Amino acid sequence: MRCYSGRVDVACCGWYLFITRRSPTVAWNVVFILVFNPLILIKQEVIMNIPLNNPTFVPRINRLLFNRKPGVTAVEMGVILLIITAIVTLALTSASRVLGQSEVTEEASNLAMLSSAIRSTRTGAGYSSDIMADLEAVNGIPGNMAYVDATNTLSNRWTGAVTFTQLSSGAHFGITYASIPEEECVQLLMTFKQGVLRSVGSGATPSAWTNISDITASGAETICSGGTVTWSSQPA
Repeated sequence: MRCYSGRVDVACCGWYLFITRRSPTVAWNVVFILVFNPLILIKQEVIMNIPLNNPTFVPRINRLLFNRKPGVTAVEMGVILLIITAIVTLALTSASRVLGQSEVTEEASNLAMLSSAIRSTRTGAGYSSDIMADLEAVNGIPGNMAYVDATNTLSNRWTGAVTFTQLSSGAHFGITYASIPEEECVQLLMTFKQGVLRSVGSGATPSAWTNISDITASGAETICSGGTVTWSSQPA
């Protein structure tokens, strides 16, 4: 923005210079445009064509900003509050979405590490019935997962229990995640598509399995409807 004599919104220029000279960032410019411009537009007809070197500039701006009629102030404050509310809402929505994606990525990585660690514990007789103990023995529990040794419990990012099951008489194993928010659950199923785990089903004891390589978005929604999902090393 350029500030010069003639047809210029001097109040707009004044606030712009005040803000950008102290913190010349894009964020401040956005706040300036979204918050202060509506205020200036309402009073634009009052302050147009005032040269910056005019000795009455500061008094006029002071009167504009501080000596307003109550009715006008209410309108202006309403506009500003609406804009601020919209900005905050958009920021919170964006932050929530980014956080959810971060949690999904982290848990997809945890699933890969857990399944690889469990596979390393397999013996000639197959997998143990106490997979958690085997994971502890080989330091196979990811450091970013909440594990309580006293109660032998493991939790995911959504504070749901993570449990392990011996399947097919020890030939295969299952990993169950509880309390997964549906949106993040669908993302997790669509993200985790390869590795030791081969199939997935709904609940702690699925009645039906789907190969993870064949999962569609609609299929993931069905599997995630209950918030608990089990992955298996056995193909469907």
